[in-house]
Amino acid sequence: MTTSGDELDRARTAALRMIAPHRAIETRTIEAYWGRWDCSDERRAAAPASLRDEAEALWDGKAVLVLPDGSRWVHVNALVRHDPRGGNRYIQRLLQLLRAHMVLREHIATGDGLTDFSLDAASLDLRHVFCHACTRCLNLEHEAA
Repeated sequence: MTTSGDELDRARTAALRMIAPHRAIETRTIEAYWGRWDCSDERRAAAPASLRDEAEALWDGKAVLVLPDGSRWVHVNALVRHDPRGGNRYIQRLLQLLRAHMVLREHIATGDGLTDFSLDAASLDLRHVFCHACTRCLNLEHEAA
């Protein structure tokens, strides 16, 4: 995909507008929050409705995780869900880089074809993406090079 830097930046700005968090969920770390969901489907279904509703709000972009340093993190699904036709070039580039990372690191895909990733909600910077499987932030653009 050949996209100019300005065009990709405009698409990133449009993607930022797609998420409209109304709620902030404070957590110690991203992995601590999502670690509660690393369990069987059976246990997940038995989780309290409030936890399931909270996770759905995160996946839909209606909530963000807030870390002790004040940074706010959005789940990648929040962006993908709001671009169902794939018209946003930033989101398409993000998906391309995420899939390449998954192949490189041999991550197992979930039902939607992605493992879990979180992005800084203030910037959606592709050079600072948290991979839940790797449990660290990574530079997707550097990995792709």
